[in-house]
Amino acid sequence: MPDCLKCGGFHTSGVYDARNFAEPWCRECIRKHRSEYAPIFAKWVMEHPSELLAEMRVPPAYQSCSFENFATKTKEQSQALRVAQEWVRSSTLGLFLCGRVGTGKTHLAVSALLAMRGRRFIGLFVSALELLFECRNSFRDGNGPEELMERYSRADVLLLDDLGAEKPTEFSRATLGLLIDRAYRDDAYIIVTSNFDFQGLAERIDERTADRLVEMCQAIKLTGESYRKKRAVERASLRDLPASERVQ
Repeated sequence: MPDCLKCGGFHTSGVYDARNFAEPWCRECIRKHRSEYAPIFAKWVMEHPSELLAEMRVPPAYQSCSFENFATKTKEQSQALRVAQEWVRSSTLGLFLCGRVGTGKTHLAVSALLAMRGRRFIGLFVSALELLFECRNSFRDGNGPEELMERYSRADVLLLDDLGAEKPTEFSRATLGLLIDRAYRDDAYIIVTSNFDFQGLAERIDERTADRLVEMCQAIKLTGESYRKKRAVERASLRDLPASERVQ
């Protein structure tokens, strides 16, 4: 384990994953020089994004996401980026990103999650579909979903991805409603992405849960063409190019 870059002593700060990546300063130096350490830690986070996002259970497809590489080709995209960055700085309780499929909602949400890690908040990523799948499986284990709900509720920042993609059922409404209600009652940070706006979620989940999100969250609507479709077209066109041109 590397030495503390401040005092040169034995590194005793917390390890964040199984490969023993550690923070650049030891716990004692962090405690004594917290304000001095803040920009150093934020820089360190941006140098290890994939490892830190993996720790927060962000899928590999999104582990390269950051504010720096969020494409802003329209005025609306530039505004969405500014609002998300301001949310990180101002520390309001929630961030709600909605828009059509493939418009960059999850990229921007993961970027915000990483930036919050730079402020020493440890988050968790889960899709609404995955959360419901885990909760249903917990009944087969005989434990029930309470332990899972506690884990997600205890996260400093919870990123709930693709809310509304799940089939509306009594179980999905109750489970997702409880998670959002806990964040509301605990004044917890939550980042939500959805293909639906607040009105659409009210119809798919329930009006009370949507109303909680309205009260908690800074809302961002992303517009424009799908990045996924655009990349698919670009990949298709590359196949027709000579090999020497494909790498450019």
